[in-house]
Amino acid sequence: MAHASELKKQLAEMDLPEDQTVRARAEMFMLRSGHTAHDLANKIGYSHISLRLFLSGKYNQHWKRDCNTLNIRARLLDYLDSVELPVNSGPRGTLYLTESYAKVRKAFYRALNHRADNHGYAYCFDGAPGMQKSYIAESLVRELAEADAAKNGHGRRAYYIYCGENTPPMEMLKMLAVEMGIPASGFIEQLIKKIQFELATRRALIVIDEAHHLRKDTVERIRQLLDRPPHIGFLFLGSHDVLRVFADLKMEQWRRRTVDTVVLTGLTRDEAVAIIRGEFGDASEKKIDGLIERCIVPDPRRPLAKDETPHTYPYERVHQGRRYEAYLSAGALFAAINQYKLDKQDQEEAAHA
Repeated sequence: MAHASELKKQLAEMDLPEDQTVRARAEMFMLRSGHTAHDLANKIGYSHISLRLFLSGKYNQHWKRDCNTLNIRARLLDYLDSVELPVNSGPRGTLYLTESYAKVRKAFYRALNHRADNHGYAYCFDGAPGMQKSYIAESLVRELAEADAAKNGHGRRAYYIYCGENTPPMEMLKMLAVEMGIPASGFIEQLIKKIQFELATRRALIVIDEAHHLRKDTVERIRQLLDRPPHIGFLFLGSHDVLRVFADLKMEQWRRRTVDTVVLTGLTRDEAVAIIRGEFGDASEKKIDGLIERCIVPDPRRPLAKDETPHTYPYERVHQGRRYEAYLSAGALFAAINQYKLDKQDQEEAAHA
């Protein structure tokens, strides 16, 4: 009994946030991490029923007496402080200033900074896998987040959303709300209003990756964020003919609002050489040629007729007896470079064994 009294006294002396503040933080953690209330309850040593009662604001009502929530608040805060998820961390590593980077960056900041009289700006990028679309976009989002932090949170904002296959409108808006750090509850119109309210006084951009997975009803619902104040900009990144998403006649309003559509064509040979030399220093021509040759890949979306020459990409390759346009894949090049480094490390360790 004395031990319980001492614990209660210690908790009472702690300057803990109120129930509502702790609930909001726990709910946002669950949304961002994918944890359920049952998962979180196990982490803090409570039953999931008790945690659900606390999260619903019915803890005291259930026990029919004035229960003290100090302990569950302290447990939650202790755990959340130890595992807080990073915000806008994005990818890190060397970002090479390739032609694709320049194109995506130009569109990124144009869509962020400019708007027409009655809508925001949107750009669409079509690029085969391995062109580093995601890496570039996430790096730009992180770049902007760091600039915003330097202005104490009053600068421009960009949010990166990875679109799963057939993502419905509600799920898309919830993902965006979670990314923004605002409550993801409510109906579609409520979520849209929350997002508009949160960004009412600043310029903002939404980057949707894997946009070829978008459903038409999802595209139409998020157009409200482009069309209505504060006229949020959009950047769509995809492959497998992402432009088909906007090809339907019903998408005419989106087509008129998409300032530009860009087909990325992969690395140039000069860019690949610069990357290889940046990683290995004075690499031999033989090593450079070998790495580049391994990283030219066919695009199955672009078959070539018998006498047709490549017109979208600079290379061609034969796969299973059929000719295709081909491109120099940045993803394949970085994978080859990393594999080469690992092989060299294994050889050095074997030599010293």
